[in-house]
Amino acid sequence: MTMQQHSWRQSALSAAFDDLVERIVALQDTWTCEREVSGFTYAFGDTRHHVCTAIAWLESRATRGYDQADEAARLVAHEAFLAAMALGELIRRAEDNCWADPIAIDGARIAIDALLDELAPYVSRADAGLREVMLEDVPLETVLGRLAIA
Repeated sequence: MTMQQHSWRQSALSAAFDDLVERIVALQDTWTCEREVSGFTYAFGDTRHHVCTAIAWLESRATRGYDQADEAARLVAHEAFLAAMALGELIRRAEDNCWADPIAIDGARIAIDALLDELAPYVSRADAGLREVMLEDVPLETVLGRLAIA
């Protein structure tokens, strides 16, 4: 009996998550705010849980995007997206309040953006709009107007 070899290729979503993990570890090493460390640890754990679930769910079913996804795939993508946005908001607060090394914060922020970009095809336009409001400083009225037109 011969064993077939399968080439393994990491997905863009998995690669974005791996990069985020590395950046968060680097950020944790420079974190200075004792008051916010438990929230940071919780937000990262929540993001890790939901993104790992989304990777397993979306990749095992070869989900191609929001319009083709079933309800379960949409739900796991939505939960991962919201968890990553919450972590992104905490990273923004860390930047605003100088809670960690600026280079580590910048790396984590870039990694969150990349992860959200990879999850974006699997979430609704409303979720994408929420990202714009929370993390990109787009006015709520602008996003609501765009959602009402489409």
